[in-house]
Amino acid sequence: MSAAPLVAVVTRTRDRSLFLRRALKSVAAQDYENIVHIIVNDGGEFAQVEADIADVAGNAHRIDVVTNEESLGREAAVNPGFTRALELGATYVTVVDDDDTIAPDAINARVKYLEQHADEVAVGCDTEIVHEHIDGDAIIEESREPWRAGEAGVTLGELLQHNMLPPIAILFRAGVLRELKGWREDAPVLGDWDFMVRLALLGPIGSLHRRLAQWHWRNTADIRAGNSIVTDADEHRVRAALIRDGYLRADNPANSTEAPAGGAGLGIPLLIGGVQENMRDALGESMNEIRGAFRDIHQALHNQNVAKEQRDREVDARLNSLEQSVITALAGQTERMDALAKRMDRLESDTLIGRGRRFLERR
Repeated sequence: MSAAPLVAVVTRTRDRSLFLRRALKSVAAQDYENIVHIIVNDGGEFAQVEADIADVAGNAHRIDVVTNEESLGREAAVNPGFTRALELGATYVTVVDDDDTIAPDAINARVKYLEQHADEVAVGCDTEIVHEHIDGDAIIEESREPWRAGEAGVTLGELLQHNMLPPIAILFRAGVLRELKGWREDAPVLGDWDFMVRLALLGPIGSLHRRLAQWHWRNTADIRAGNSIVTDADEHRVRAALIRDGYLRADNPANSTEAPAGGAGLGIPLLIGGVQENMRDALGESMNEIRGAFRDIHQALHNQNVAKEQRDREVDARLNSLEQSVITALAGQTERMDALAKRMDRLESDTLIGRGRRFLERR
């Protein structure tokens, strides 16, 4: 048996073969030697999942399939995978959704980090957003950009404000699942954010500033092909407020509502985080308006300069034309004066005075 700690990679899927095959290949390409890839088939066709797994040749890692006979929903579907990871004795766990991918050394690098930082409960890595679209049976990449570039690291303070990392970017110690009991199942979205906040309460989350995770986005309303951050953008905003309200009520001693495991006392911090996030959003909008105003002023000045340069060019062209006309006119006038002088000379020669002068000159 390998001495390397067992890493469980949990992938939720439901009838999305095109994406699942890509995720299977991404995990199969890992250079880490001790992985179990747990596929949670959330109410999808079992035979198709088996066929997708068979299509990925050369997979040296173990694949374990957990089948939900009926769909549990996007957030709840991950928990059977977590349960299976504990049953298999995993040391570390990460979530790679069926439409996402990771770099070949993503697991290896993060395991090495946590092995060297025993006081940290998890480690995050830098993430790249991959914009893409579906064309028939092909996934077409459009562009890439870093996600939240420049942030120093994963902190509880930042997590209380917003969901700063996608699940694919986090590798955590499997033991925390016994205390946190997985993702909350009563929310259609943001179960990962809620889990991250509770996870950060247990201990620090390290940061590995290497771009090891690829978060794939498709700008489509099609639920089967889209991302929740796109298809359910409004739901994310509403659910964030509801989660904060739930923790506030749970913190009230007179209220019998219990917070999710490990989340006691989060009400006020989450409320403050929400206020900070709203202030940051408002400041961001104001800065965008200011930048827009400066762009408009710059464009107006540019347009004025362009117009002035155009007018200057037109004036120069007219002056050049007038100068050429004057030169041409003067040249014509000189020619006419020369011709007139020659005529005068001829006329003078033909007069009596001219004839007399020539007679005297002969004498």
